[in-house]
Amino acid sequence: MEVFTIGAKTYEESIKYRLTAEIVVEGMASESDIVGALFGQTEGLLGEEMDFKQLQKAGRIGRIVLRIKKSKGKTIGTIEVPSSLSKTETAILAATLETVDRVGSNEAKVRLVGIEDVRKEKRNTIAKRAAEIMKSWPGEPEIENLIETVEKTARVLKPIKYGPDALTAGPDLLRSESIILVEGRADVMNLLKAHITNAVEVRGSNIPSTLKNLCKRKSVTVFLDGDGGGDQILKNLLSQGISIDFVARAPKNKEVEDLSKKQLIKALENKVRLEDADFLYYNDKIEDFKKGRKRGEQGKKSAKLITKKKDLDSKIKKVKVEPEKKVTRLSEMKLKRKSGTTKLKKPKAIKARSYSKKKDGGGRKLQRYSQRKPSEPRKRTVRKIVTHTVPRPLVSMIRKIRHSLQTVFLDENHNPIQIVPTAKAYDYLKKLDGVHSTLIDGIISPRMIEVAKEKHLAYLLGAVMSDQVDEELLKSNNGFICASFQKIRQYI
Repeated sequence: MEVFTIGAKTYEESIKYRLTAEIVVEGMASESDIVGALFGQTEGLLGEEMDFKQLQKAGRIGRIVLRIKKSKGKTIGTIEVPSSLSKTETAILAATLETVDRVGSNEAKVRLVGIEDVRKEKRNTIAKRAAEIMKSWPGEPEIENLIETVEKTARVLKPIKYGPDALTAGPDLLRSESIILVEGRADVMNLLKAHITNAVEVRGSNIPSTLKNLCKRKSVTVFLDGDGGGDQILKNLLSQGISIDFVARAPKNKEVEDLSKKQLIKALENKVRLEDADFLYYNDKIEDFKKGRKRGEQGKKSAKLITKKKDLDSKIKKVKVEPEKKVTRLSEMKLKRKSGTTKLKKPKAIKARSYSKKKDGGGRKLQRYSQRKPSEPRKRTVRKIVTHTVPRPLVSMIRKIRHSLQTVFLDENHNPIQIVPTAKAYDYLKKLDGVHSTLIDGIISPRMIEVAKEKHLAYLLGAVMSDQVDEELLKSNNGFICASFQKIRQYI
């Protein structure tokens, strides 16, 4: 059998696949005839990128090897094409070879025999050789112990002491761009076990000034216990003016120090922005609480000023002041000349003034002061409270999700479609189809109302309504009801 090769630039180490095809020519044909048929009949078939000549010039296919023999008036042989193309491109190359149907004036047929992954052979060779090397490699227990020691040391992270109050903190507290505030030392240690190294304890009700200044420079996440104590810590931080960006919570009735690594990471992933957070066991809104705190600060400032004034008065040295000599005024002297005694006249009673206001040529007297009789009750403006009625299953579902920071999407028959964390409620509301009602244990924002209207929801109910929602946005002609849980009066 004659062997004929067509040169190329491709190096053997870059070959990925070896393509093998069988060729049968009905007549006598030389190697140059077959090569001419391969290049001629495939030229321009798939563009320049997959042309045989261009691929060889670029070094993307290797040396094409022809092995042929002639017998009984036929030419039979094999074609081998090394390829550094991708798997898909190599398959296209094989299919292109099979389109060759003539060699010179004789009919021909090309059939793919197989495509071999050259790298698989190399990997098998490497695996066998590696196994031989491992067998001949003597065991080194000292090195194994060293690796185990290093791994244990890396797993146990030591906390640091921060500030003059020696607050327990993770080693990356100052290097990290974001920090996590937790209640106590045990919480910091539990987070270190999960390799979360940017936490610091609050420890007590009085926050040190060093920690306050640090919070101003960092992105701050408060990680709270899932009980009433967590709410109290959040109120304490807000009342002292700590800058908070996000709020994360442990599962209900659980503490941060008792959570597993998986639970810690999940709780931090489900954190929400401060404006979207809410107290679990208090009816106060966070925004209202912050406003109340600002009003209280103004009162404290004025009280401080008064105290300082009192202190100042107490420090002033007391000086003995002699009584003033009585000075006789000129008016008194004139009166004494006319009569020996001076009588003071009683001031006349001041009458209620009135003025006239002309309108349309006519005059009408309007009394300056109110003429309401003391016996008449004062009129008060009564604010109308709007309440809504919702179906019984929705009320039952609201009781289940209350204080869980979860959102439920329900279908037309009030069956749950999806339950997600409230932080992801907006994204799921946009994606889900067939939603009839949405119950949010969190804040209803204006953009959620807009999406609910687009999706033609019947009910959008939440724990709190955002202050940015106005009456115009709540109006709807399709019977759409959007309200907070407090405004649900009864069920049908």
